[in-house]
Amino acid sequence: MHCSRCGAAHKGKNSVCDECARVLGNMPSKNIFASDTGSFAANETPPAVTNSQPAASPPADAASRGSWAEAFQRYHIVPLRLRGKPVKTVWLLAAGAAGLAITALGVYAWGMSAWWFILIFLSFISLDTGKDLKRKRYSRFFMMCNLEANRAGEVFYTEIGGQCPVCDGELKLREIGPKRDKKTMAVCCVNGNHRWRFDPRVLGDL
Repeated sequence: MHCSRCGAAHKGKNSVCDECARVLGNMPSKNIFASDTGSFAANETPPAVTNSQPAASPPADAASRGSWAEAFQRYHIVPLRLRGKPVKTVWLLAAGAAGLAITALGVYAWGMSAWWFILIFLSFISLDTGKDLKRKRYSRFFMMCNLEANRAGEVFYTEIGGQCPVCDGELKLREIGPKRDKKTMAVCCVNGNHRWRFDPRVLGDL
């Protein structure tokens, strides 16, 4: 075979003439713009890159009220009794009011002492707990344990817990907020960002 431009002989192994660098006519040159898989023609717009992986769903910011409410349950209920009789909400209110009245009379008659401060403290605790139980039938006693009341006004000690509706971690009740404005929150033990304002009404009646 000979090159059509310079006449140089070649054996057909090369696609370009060694003498003049002309593309040999009998050796088709490869079209780099050929439409193969994964390629595109010169006059075409390249296809948009698509991701074969499904888009990841955004993490749940918070569960709805219904979902976290369903996660809670009472797993320990103990009725409070005094001399065999159930403790009632009205007893706490009466004890608190009586304590404050006795303190006022005692201070007036004998003057102030440390014992009156102790009685005042216990009276306010009794009144505050009784008001919570009367109003919403739930009280976070000393920010450590739960006291609940049924419709008859009988008082119970309860333990409440459940699983986080976002990550299945254990839920605990915590007091969060400023010193004088703490709120009872349901907090996940695995991820502290998973938290909700606790509403005792989701537990239903005792």
